[in-house]
Amino acid sequence: MRPQGRARAGRPDAHRGRSAAAKPGGGHTLVIPVFEDVAVVVKRLILREEVRLRFLPTEQPFEETVEVRRQRAAVERVPPAAERDTR
Repeated sequence: MRPQGRARAGRPDAHRGRSAAAKPGGGHTLVIPVFEDVAVVVKRLILREEVRLRFLPTEQPFEETVEVRRQRAAVERVPPAAERDTR
């Protein structure tokens, strides 16, 4: 048993554009086409409207307390190796 459609005999053949009534198949054979109605559900994505977003740069002043870090470094200059060897 097919749950999605009904079978019919002798329905017009829409694919070939001719009647699908009983046709002699040759000799002692009678060919009767059997068609089936099948429901097809299609889901399509259709554009209904558009939303446009504009990004504008804005400046907003603010104040914030931050911790200031201070570092000190002592730099000792050493002559290059070539100059040290010649002394």
